[in-house]
Amino acid sequence: MGIFKEKKNIWKFTSTEVGIAAAFGGLGFAGRVLGLVIPIAAGFMIDMRDIANIVVPTMGGPMAGIIVGILSGLPSSLPIAEMATHIPNGIIIGLLFRSLKRPYYYLAWVIGYTFQVLSVTFWVSIVLGFVPWQLELWLAFMSAAISCPVNLILVEYLRRSSPAIKRMLDE
Repeated sequence: MGIFKEKKNIWKFTSTEVGIAAAFGGLGFAGRVLGLVIPIAAGFMIDMRDIANIVVPTMGGPMAGIIVGILSGLPSSLPIAEMATHIPNGIIIGLLFRSLKRPYYYLAWVIGYTFQVLSVTFWVSIVLGFVPWQLELWLAFMSAAISCPVNLILVEYLRRSSPAIKRMLDE
């Protein structure tokens, strides 16, 4: 009795996971294209991609995380930087969520959000040089601090209201 699930194929990718990746990936893509955001500071915001990039690998695993990372990075002004952040984040969260038992699988989000904050700070501040790294680190942390509870509520609601998603998360 540990925190890890029994060994299984964590890279499986069924039609349900394809549907989840397509739906939320399309939502993230459309939200970015249409400019649906929550501003947190001048030039920085939380958008639909922040929700999709956590919820999709949670429910669909690492392959779904790769798909949503590509879809959510495409409409960006810097697609390479966005995809270099979102794709590894989706893989990390998908692998950990599929490996850990409930309630320990939320540790995947802690690790995923930590990676996302550090990755965004690296790309925006160090590689591209847009803002000082201290400011970007703070803004990325605030973005994660706001979107993490939203994602937690969304995933728990979906888990409790849909037997298919509950089976996907708990198997």
